[in-house]
Amino acid sequence: MKIKLAFAAILALPFLAGCGGPSHGTIEKKEYDAPWSQLVYQCMGYNSKGICTFHMWQTIYYPAEYQFKLKTSQHEGWTDVPPQDYSSYQVGQQYP
Repeated sequence: MKIKLAFAAILALPFLAGCGGPSHGTIEKKEYDAPWSQLVYQCMGYNSKGICTFHMWQTIYYPAEYQFKLKTSQHEGWTDVPPQDYSSYQVGQQYP
């Protein structure tokens, strides 16, 4: 059970990375993370003694991430942006 909770927490990290940033401000930095995948070897069945009897490979896909580090007079942080905005805006510009 602990392993499943730890695995779920690791999977949630990419989704939480962009949370908390301002929705507008001056672009200080841009960051692009390419899409990637992870191959996980998982036990899918146990016998009566708790020994894994059936293993299976599972591929987890992570999409590309586009982020701006935005700064306002009161707040600063990373914000996820659509790919179109990432290529349209440059460092130093106001977003949006």
